[in-house]
Order: sequence, then structure tokens, then C-alpha cells
Amino acid sequence: MQDALLHGAADYLVKPVTPGRFTLALDRARERAALWAQGDVRQVHLDALFAPPPAPDASGLDGATLRRVRSALRDLGEASAAELGTRVGLSRVTAWRYLEHLVETGEASVGTDARTGGRPAKRYRRG
Repeated sequence: MQDALLHGAADYLVKPVTPGRFTLALDRARERAALWAQGDVRQVHLDALFAPPPAPDASGLDGATLRRVRSALRDLGEASAAELGTRVGLSRVTAWRYLEHLVETGEASVGTDARTGGRPAKRYRRG
């Protein structure tokens, strides 16, 4: 890894990588390219660019993905884990983990939809 970084690698990702972390790596690479293209580089720009990526919050969830889940749930009004996962680009199980976190923190509520014609489905809605 050190050799890769010494030879110009902008970031280093270890599988499995979350979509939020992958997006962060792409954003940082774009920022780095834009910084070098502008020519006038200031210390404050370099400090921000080379700072380590933000750590996941105490829940173990990726902060960027959590923001995307919050935003999608706000836009949808109400959704199942599968619907939200499709909207955000997450698996149903991953979406469920984030939605359950929002329920635990009081940011969302969950109800049961028995009209599914089979097993009742959980439906999540904001606060």
C-alpha cells in the first residue's frame, strides 16, 4: 500500500467497500485533480485534501450512506427496506440496517403492512 501511495495513488480501498466510501474516494480524486490543475496551491487546500477520510460513526454505519438513506426516506415519505435499497443503490439487508438505526435514534418510525398478500412487510417513515 505504501508503494502505491508513494507512486501517486490518490486513495486505497479494501473490500468490501461501501458505496459511500467509494464515492468519497472518487470525490477526493476529483478534488486532487482540480487542485493540481489550478496551479495556485495553498496549505489549507492540501491539509483538507490529505486529511484521513472521516471515520464511521459509533454505530458502525457509513456517514455518507446514512445521509443518503435519510434523504431518500424523506423524499419517499414511506418505504420498505427493499424499496429504499433500490432507490439508494443498497441491498435490502443493508438498507434495513440503516433504517433500523434511524428507528433506534428516533429519526424514523416503523409500522407493519399486512396487505402484502403474504408475509407482513415493515414500512418505514421519517420521525
